[in-house]
Amino acid sequence: MARRKKVVATGDSDKPKFMLVWHDKPATMFIPSPFPNEITDLSIPAYQKVAVPDWERWMEVPHFARDIESGALHSEYGNSVPKTVEHKIDAAKWALNGNETQVAEMICATDPLTAQLIENIELHKLMGSNGLPKPDTKVSKPYLQKRHRPFLQATLELEKSWRHRSSVITMLESAIEAIGNL
Repeated sequence: MARRKKVVATGDSDKPKFMLVWHDKPATMFIPSPFPNEITDLSIPAYQKVAVPDWERWMEVPHFARDIESGALHSEYGNSVPKTVEHKIDAAKWALNGNETQVAEMICATDPLTAQLIENIELHKLMGSNGLPKPDTKVSKPYLQKRHRPFLQATLELEKSWRHRSSVITMLESAIEAIGNL
């Protein structure tokens, strides 16, 4: 797990210097600033803590305060901000295209996994026990071995370095093994 460097704010006041917010949705959340030309908009990537500038003024904004209170946005206060760590797949290493990279990162960012994301992992189940595609499917053994397996390996690498969810790691490893046994 990567270590985080901390940026420390200085000052004499006892009130926290920073408010950190994050969310657990698979996409970046964008919140436009109600203070044009004063405070920048908030862009909050999935599972990344972002410092809110001038947080006391933001808490006066009804929809922002509602999201904090309802749990749509998680928050914590403090005098230090962890350095943001990007969780990305090395698409070139695994020869993934943009869609594959995005889906792999979404699998690692989403909790719990949706049925559609699980289907992306378990694509090998469209093959019959005889090694041929099941009726009405277009997946092939060469596709699974040459394209889908590297996608799963890249996803597994990211999951192990970021989220460490044993159920997802087990699912990915089982799918990789099943494709290897085709």
